Amino acid sequence: MKKILLICFLSFNVLIADAQTDKGDWMIGGGIELNTSKSNTTFILNPNIGWFIMNDLALGAQIFYSYEKLGDIRGN
Repeated sequence: MKKILLICFLSFNVLIADAQTDKGDWMIGGGIELNTSKSNTTFILNPNIGWFIMNDLALGAQIFYSYEKLGDIRGN
């Protein structure tokens, strides 16, 4: 039941979303990911930014940074 309510809520929010893509508007976003375990660590950072040079057309940039540390890998 919780999954059905979540799907309905997300679908409704997508239907009422209104994008602002007018000339001069800015767009900022990105993502962060962190995975850890006993001996492994992964960190990913990817911010992005864009500027609408005309209606519905943006120029932007994205930076991707990734760090991974793997522990000992031993066979049995």
